Amino acid sequence: VIKFCSFSSVIKMSMVVFLLVCGVTTTLKGHGHLENFQRNTTFIGSATSPTQYGLAFYFAAFSYQSWNSLNYITEELKNPTRTLPIGGFLGVLGTSICYVLCNVSYLLMFSTTDLIATNTIAMDCGMVAFGKIAEIAMCVGLLFSCLGSASGGLLCVSRNIQS
Repeated sequence: VIKFCSFSSVIKMSMVVFLLVCGVTTTLKGHGHLENFQRNTTFIGSATSPTQYGLAFYFAAFSYQSWNSLNYITEELKNPTRTLPIGGFLGVLGTSICYVLCNVSYLLMFSTTDLIATNTIAMDCGMVAFGKIAEIAMCVGLLFSCLGSASGGLLCVSRNIQS
């Protein structure tokens, strides 16, 4: 299970790099949506209430599941007092950076109305940048990402039941 989780993590990071390449390629071709980054239009329609920001933070916390999952496998670590804080920090930091870079790529490739209209943004990025084969590659990459996440959850749940 651990080897498959590692393999799927490599696939996930490859897909993030591929998304970035899609965004840069589309922009270099002259089809990028740089207007999404203009100062006067960036935050139109954004939330203004602190309650809405708190709720968004609460929902986003579960996207960074490593802060929770890492605690279940501490017996697998050689030096948990050192490795656990470093792994948690680097996991959340790395995931945050990847999510921000993916969103920048999405904003480079699509207008805000296109972003709202789509249900498969990563696959659409592949399609716009490199055609049907890249769309299929993104689909397969997302499949491995989901399987890796499920196997990581299985690993952690089994440790939770055991204890």
